Amino acid sequence: MGSEGVVYSVSVIDDDFSITAEDIGKTTLVDPVLGKVHQFVMSGWPEGCPDETLKPYHSRRNELSWEQDCVLWGSRVISPPIFRAKMLGQLHWEHPGICGMKAIARTCIWWPKNGSGNRGSSESMYSMPKC
Repeated sequence: MGSEGVVYSVSVIDDDFSITAEDIGKTTLVDPVLGKVHQFVMSGWPEGCPDETLKPYHSRRNELSWEQDCVLWGSRVISPPIFRAKMLGQLHWEHPGICGMKAIARTCIWWPKNGSGNRGSSESMYSMPKC
């Protein structure tokens, strides 16, 4: 597959690891939360947030876009839950230090922090302390 198929890649860390846009897009469409987010990004968001699980996305609604069925926040792909552990595992494998790993991750991937109580939305993909 050509470079157009790679929306998310940690090739800066490991040339053998990549998740294609097709993988992420297919999974996004069937994920109960990201499927709704994708639909709202395509057709428009309601004024109020219709669901508590959508609040982190609703607060960023004017910054979200989609490409190849992947939902993007700016230049970062919003990862479906099924890929999150693999992405973090790969980042931890070549551990460039906490600050370095988080800096790399923040440039290309994002998802809401689980159980976030911070101002009602999420800022990071996991709950490590900020550098």
